[in-house]
Amino acid sequence: MQFLKSFLKDIMDDFFWYGTGIFAVILGAVAVSFIEDEEIALRVFGIILLVVYFIAFRYKNKG
Repeated sequence: MQFLKSFLKDIMDDFFWYGTGIFAVILGAVAVSFIEDEEIALRVFGIILLVVYFIAFRYKNKG
């Protein structure tokens, strides 16, 4: 029974992080779709990814 609880917790953690990644990619793609310069767009996209994962990491450790 302990294995099943641990397994389900791991699955829920994976859903959280994959969902966070998908959200960050969509948010970044929408934000940079209006930027013409590819180099600046790539930097903005990377910053958005880092910020979203940083916030998610801080939130997950608090709860």
